[in-house]
Amino acid sequence: PVQEAARRGAQTIVVIRTVPSQMFYTPQWFKRMERWLGESSLQPLVNLVHHHETTYRAIQQFIEKPPGKLRIFEIYPQRPLRSMALGSRLPALLEDYKTGRQCGRYFLATVGK
Repeated sequence: PVQEAARRGAQTIVVIRTVPSQMFYTPQWFKRMERWLGESSLQPLVNLVHHHETTYRAIQQFIEKPPGKLRIFEIYPQRPLRSMALGSRLPALLEDYKTGRQCGRYFLATVGK
């Protein structure tokens, strides 16, 4: 979406994230699994994860060094969120929602004027 917004002529883009952009890593468990699955029928899954990593890194480079006069801002919480991708309890979701609103308000009160 960031590159598409730039392609369509956006001059300023705000990216809302759950973690800082520098927090990308390949989990150790996947590196181990990759060795085991190298020649298995799950090779397409391994290829998909590699494609995701490559695409993610390219987008990160675009965000870190945007072309021309394009400005990209990132909003993310200062501490890890309490909720998980699946199975989060309501209190964790409510706390994370509150954190997101605070981050958004801070951005609007400072940079977003």
